[in-house]
Amino acid sequence: MSDTQNSQNNQATTSQAASAGQTTTIVVSNSSNGLISVLITLFFGPLGAFFCWWLLAKKNVFKSLLWALLYTVLLIISAGLCAVIVGFVLLPVVWIVLIVHVYKSCSAQSTVIGEIRRS
Repeated sequence: MSDTQNSQNNQATTSQAASAGQTTTIVVSNSSNGLISVLITLFFGPLGAFFCWWLLAKKNVFKSLLWALLYTVLLIISAGLCAVIVGFVLLPVVWIVLIVHVYKSCSAQSTVIGEIRRS
């Protein structure tokens, strides 16, 4: 089949589905979820990571809160170790690990934004 025949068949199928009262679901892809979660975590830190795990990665609230508290404690310890020079290396490492963890969790999940019903 040629490309024009494929596109004509796709248009016919779409018009038939629209006339039958079908719903169209709008979904954010996995990579978009990962990028959004990285930006939120960069701007809001562990608090943003909590909401990303909870709302984008669809983990339960308790597990998301535990991860956020763990990373908050690690960042506080790393900031305290800045007095001993070790923290200047450890603080960016913990921050990068936090961002990678959030990205991996959220990019494994796609999010449904809404549905459009056609009559």
